[in-house]
Amino acid sequence: MFTTLTHLKTPITAGGRMGSSVVAVECEACTVTLENGETVTGDFVIGADGIHSRIRTVVLSTPQAAVLTGVVAYRILLLAERLANMGNSPLAGTLGDEILSTTLVADHDCRAIMGPGRGGELFCLVCLVPYRHKHESAAADWCVSMGSLDALLAAFNGFSAWLLEVFRRAAPDIALGLLHDLDPIPRWVRGRNIIIGDASQGDSTCFVFRVNLHLLILAYTLPLKYT
Repeated sequence: MFTTLTHLKTPITAGGRMGSSVVAVECEACTVTLENGETVTGDFVIGADGIHSRIRTVVLSTPQAAVLTGVVAYRILLLAERLANMGNSPLAGTLGDEILSTTLVADHDCRAIMGPGRGGELFCLVCLVPYRHKHESAAADWCVSMGSLDALLAAFNGFSAWLLEVFRRAAPDIALGLLHDLDPIPRWVRGRNIIIGDASQGDSTCFVFRVNLHLLILAYTLPLKYT
């Protein structure tokens, strides 16, 4: 969304404030108060402020806290060149190609979905592990702490050797966090204020939606590998 806004003919972010936290929102006046005391008034407010959204409280007129899902998520983002010479792995024929693909690896409760981005320059993985199988403590927020390579390898013990090799090549760039969810909320809009993304559905729900949508699109457009 930020990239789209910055590339408009008249960038909506021209008067943007980066790194500014919102402390209050007035729905009817469409006014936002920042932590430095500055007040900003606009035509509408889009609350894309995550699972612990402050704007959600304003829209609902009452706090609604996120709940834990019982799943920890490892997230890895690295240069695709670090995965060169992967031998006979399912990635060998896709890295650096003009036609990109997404690979899904799963058993009954652990799974990893991965694929290239930025024209094949980067490679991203998200690995979901039930909390009961975790081998380290995870931060309360999504992807704000460093994950342990040893713990990730232990969680995926028994998976294909090529996947474990990807994990080793990614180290130490492994992030870890707990996935949260939200109970259904009665509305997403109040006045000229709307909440979207994790703020409205929880990062677990949004993650599953993004993955399923990605897989659906790929099924009709790009090669999809199941392992």
